[in-house]
Amino acid sequence: MNVFNQTDVTRIVTSGRIRHTLLAGGEVGRQRSRNFRNTGFFDNTATTIFVPFGNPVTDEQLTYRQSATDANNRVRTHLGALYAQDQAQLSRVVQIISGVRFDRFDLQYHNNRNGDMLRRVDHLVSPRTGIVVKPFETVS
Repeated sequence: MNVFNQTDVTRIVTSGRIRHTLLAGGEVGRQRSRNFRNTGFFDNTATTIFVPFGNPVTDEQLTYRQSATDANNRVRTHLGALYAQDQAQLSRVVQIISGVRFDRFDLQYHNNRNGDMLRRVDHLVSPRTGIVVKPFETVS
């Protein structure tokens, strides 16, 4: 099950000759998943068999069961973010963009095979800045 929402607000303000496009917003999300895998065994013993190229048909019985490396786990993830940006139009040709984003990422992993539980929480800050030069209207 996945649920995500991203919402932002934009406002244009003028300060003297400079036009600012201000952006602020947030994002929240939750993701849950379960992973369960089985391996196919021919005649309940081997995972591979020889089938001649000239006669690519077999009637070997195929059964599925967990092998030692098959996945059996569940994962839960929560995320949240806040961000803000200012796009300043200095002239018809030059813009300066600056902003920052704060993220929180919380992941929990449970191994159903052995009961191990792992968790990791990360906090990230992502600044951004840039100069945009548009010598022609048709250039972005």
